[in-house]
Amino acid sequence: MSTLDKLNDQLYRVYSTAWDNLVQRLPDDRQLSDPHFIKVPQEYIDANLKLLIIGQQTNGWTQEGYKPRESARPDVVDRIMHEYDVFKCGINYRPTPFFQGAHGLARLLEPTKVPCWFVWSNLIKIDGNGAADDSWVGVYPGQHIEEILGELPLVQSEVEILSPDAVVFLVGPDYIKRLQLTFPDLESINVTTKKPWSVLKSPKLPQRSYVTYHPKYLRMSDRWNVIDEIANHIKSNS
Repeated sequence: MSTLDKLNDQLYRVYSTAWDNLVQRLPDDRQLSDPHFIKVPQEYIDANLKLLIIGQQTNGWTQEGYKPRESARPDVVDRIMHEYDVFKCGINYRPTPFFQGAHGLARLLEPTKVPCWFVWSNLIKIDGNGAADDSWVGVYPGQHIEEILGELPLVQSEVEILSPDAVVFLVGPDYIKRLQLTFPDLESINVTTKKPWSVLKSPKLPQRSYVTYHPKYLRMSDRWNVIDEIANHIKSNS
């Protein structure tokens, strides 16, 4: 089995267990997205620098959406991972600030690489699939859903399996608490409007780990140069 197959097989096993758990616990009367299950591309394996970019949460992930009745289908996790693979890091998606920031960082680190040589994930792996009611804010799936997801070590498992050389969290201040809950042994996160990015230290993260605001805020606040600063720090600490 190739290295690529081994990594994706490990992810598949983690996600299969998570899917069984989610089917039992998630409400089936909500309009939820599919879970954001990643699939490692060959370009990540071949890259000199293995980069993992982690955002806040998805925004209407996949066309089908969460269907608990699919729990009996043996290929459901394969289908969701395949959708990630086809999405290709959003290279054909509308140019949102998140993907502009992610691809901008990737180009600064590896100018000659194909666009999707990195892996991207999210702290919260299910969204409201574009729906909203009194208990939701935009696509946020709700505190109860977040807590169910938080009990499954999905992001932690992804970091462990992928063993990246650098991890960059592109998350706003509303998601710092989730980041701290995901990695409880993180040293204090000091991200402010005066210091918009920070190095993260945790035994479960690589030495080159960073957190900054979501790229939408970086653009609105005229701080897009933060992407360059993080790229330079990654390269200078290789």
